[in-house]
Amino acid sequence: LMIQTLVNGAVEDEDYARRATELAQKLDVIDSLRRPNARGGATTVLAASDVAPELERLRVKTCEKSWAFLYGQFHALKQPRTNVQLIQENTLAKYEPLVAFLRARGPEVYWEVKSTYVDVMGKVLKTALASYVESLKRVMSPPKAYIALGSKKRSPGGTNEISGVSALSGIFGGGASGAATSGDDAGEHAELFSLRSRAQTLREAETGPPVVVHQPSDRVQQEIREYEELFRSAHRLLIDTATFEYSFCEQFWRGEKDMFEKVFAGPLTVYNDFVAQGVAMASKDAIGLLIAIRVNAVN
Repeated sequence: LMIQTLVNGAVEDEDYARRATELAQKLDVIDSLRRPNARGGATTVLAASDVAPELERLRVKTCEKSWAFLYGQFHALKQPRTNVQLIQENTLAKYEPLVAFLRARGPEVYWEVKSTYVDVMGKVLKTALASYVESLKRVMSPPKAYIALGSKKRSPGGTNEISGVSALSGIFGGGASGAATSGDDAGEHAELFSLRSRAQTLREAETGPPVVVHQPSDRVQQEIREYEELFRSAHRLLIDTATFEYSFCEQFWRGEKDMFEKVFAGPLTVYNDFVAQGVAMASKDAIGLLIAIRVNAVN
């Protein structure tokens, strides 16, 4: 029955993985019978010599079928609009015994299995994260005014720079002679240091879901958001994705930690680029950067 299943059976059937495990156990027995003894000789069993070639041919066939099946399963993850995590949890996880068989008894193809998974999942996660962070950039608020602390007047040419003296006098209600500002200017400058509703990002740092950004074709008016809120959203998505992928790799690849590190190298590059670009765009927004630092610290 084992031979019939492994040669002619469908790999997706649950019984196939059980028979592959059974084959691995029989191969272990054959290996133990061929193991050198304590006297320097080799323990030889005639029955083992007769069975070993047949089991080896069956091993090669099982490796070929298992590898071809897993290859197809991995590449199916690249299909558009695929719920990758759902497939990993409900479908791929069932075939962990096949991976275990190839790890123990199919080293000639096991490295290809690992390489294919890393390549496919790395690109899938990288593309998804890149698409999301690009959408976040569309709803980021314009850069804040630039406070020139050494200047006493607005810079010419219509730039976004304002006087540091006038900004601080607007906050503290006074200043040097000639540096006092009008009520309107004081309110405008004090706004640069006001937390107001931005504190909501701190309250949602650990529990808030990622921001949903609509496509332009959806014809939905999208709210413009501050940098720190978009940072929190991208940070939350990265953590949730990394947590799920790490958990799956621990189960599916039996704790081979290099698998997660290789898969997530691409997504981390995308995230780091987003943070660097965001910091450059929000470099004049001290409040936003401080909130983003706090969000990062609590996660």
